[in-house]
Amino acid sequence: MRDFVGEIWIGRADKLPRKISLSFGVQTDENKNEKVKVTSVSIFSAWNQPVSIEAPVESVPLEELMSEMMSGMLGPAEDNTSDVPDKKSKSN
Repeated sequence: MRDFVGEIWIGRADKLPRKISLSFGVQTDENKNEKVKVTSVSIFSAWNQPVSIEAPVESVPLEELMSEMMSGMLGPAEDNTSDVPDKKSKSN
């Protein structure tokens, strides 16, 4: 990284970050005098305010997705359970 520049703006009353600005260059090859300039600005507001998030209509609930994944993984193993000896019958 080269030519790094950054700022952080902090609110006077609440001491929370309001804006973070970063800028730097990345030289991909030491033999060439070329670099990529990267700039990022983040603005923060409405701290501790409620947020409403709605899932897209085409989304699948996590429970359903995990159930589908696990049934595919456990399906072949369940077929081979009759080959496994019962430990309770041998210990008695």
